[in-house]
Amino acid sequence: MNTMSKETVIMSRPLYGQVADLLKEEIASGKLSGNFPTEDELGNRLKVSRVTIRKAMANLKSEGLIRSYRGRGTFVAQTAPKVHSRVLKIASYCCDPEFDIQRQIYKGFEKRFPGLKIESMFCAETSCYSDFLIENLEGRVCPDIFMFSESQFPYLRQRGIFRELEIKKIIGNESLFFNRPFEIFSKNKDLLFGVPYIFSPLALFVNRTYFREGIIPELPTWETLTSVAKKIQKENGGGEGFLLPYETPNRWPLFLLQRGVEIISGKGKDACCMMDSPEAVETIIWLTNLLYCDKITGALCPDSSELFAEGLGAILLSSLYLLNKFEGRLDFDWDVLPVPVPAAGAANLLIITGFGISKSCEYVEAAEQFLSYMLSPEIQNLLATQNVACPVRKSALPYLSPRVQSRFDAILSPEILERSVLLVDHPEVHAIRMIIQVEMNKVWMKLQSPAAGCHNIVNKVKKCLHGAQCL
Repeated sequence: MNTMSKETVIMSRPLYGQVADLLKEEIASGKLSGNFPTEDELGNRLKVSRVTIRKAMANLKSEGLIRSYRGRGTFVAQTAPKVHSRVLKIASYCCDPEFDIQRQIYKGFEKRFPGLKIESMFCAETSCYSDFLIENLEGRVCPDIFMFSESQFPYLRQRGIFRELEIKKIIGNESLFFNRPFEIFSKNKDLLFGVPYIFSPLALFVNRTYFREGIIPELPTWETLTSVAKKIQKENGGGEGFLLPYETPNRWPLFLLQRGVEIISGKGKDACCMMDSPEAVETIIWLTNLLYCDKITGALCPDSSELFAEGLGAILLSSLYLLNKFEGRLDFDWDVLPVPVPAAGAANLLIITGFGISKSCEYVEAAEQFLSYMLSPEIQNLLATQNVACPVRKSALPYLSPRVQSRFDAILSPEILERSVLLVDHPEVHAIRMIIQVEMNKVWMKLQSPAAGCHNIVNKVKKCLHGAQCL
């Protein structure tokens, strides 16, 4: 028997029932009115047999939705009743650059599938989002689909809220997408926990006005970068040479990993913290020297990206998620460069946003439709034109900001992506990142030395890994 394409399958029912449901939705939305298509026309469009179409039409006739007249054909009934809509509840954290785009995406999905409606559930505090999901999944109002990031993934996976997805059913042709983001959310070669739809490596945002004639020199190593930033700091009366995102807890473990520092050795009960290793202490000393010796970066600032946007920094380390925030809104000429690639450690750090389907989801096939829709060229191109980081579909990349176009080979090369790391690779790090943040803040405020800060992290993490109170 022929089968419909996955874009027309909404619920797990006999094939003629699926066809009937789809036609009902098209009648209810007004897409089908007046003359009803012939069996051949419907069969060709939906890729199913005439027998299946005939059974589906018999279903519609029995419900009074269509009527046939000898010698005249079949028509949509004047009094066609509305089809009951299935509601998909989608939870997400409120992220301003993406909020309007989310609404566009939801409306576009409802337009394509008139019988499906989306009900939004938002959590304004990203830091509380994982617990927000868990609480709602255990309560009466359970989201069918939920947004999540790579840093939230280990905790959510541990709590077992994901419904496993068949890779081939959701993705189809895998060669159309970047593999690395999907590898992160994969259970094995056949199953996914969730579907990534955008991702970003770290990058350098550069204010050209800090450079003579706006010409930016090559920055192949961290030593070169800090040397350039030091020179800028010396020649300019105001602003910072290099802005590090101190305010983001996830950046500390990720930056250490990129520098080749092993934070956690082993997993589970065998895990132990390595933050008092000579390499870790040396890295923290290096970062601290940027502030107090070289004086090329600011102290504990509320938001490094805001300082850059105000023109108070020459170089900012951040992710391409800021493209949306900066594009067309800055009063100075700026550019995006790849981060230096160290000989050892990670070549870059990936930040990923995806959607998962909860175990409590009632309309699984409909939820899978939404995930496939997020990966469609239509949505991937929309995300790219709005500069919401990097779309996972390769063909959408040319729609991104022209500022990034010439940097793709350096930022998204296969080698760079393969050598990129995430918190999901080190699940224990996710649980202890706030310990690192608290102790590192004390170091930046000169309340303790780098060695003392690293020692305190090890002691607190040891308690955390053995189930004691972390902070």
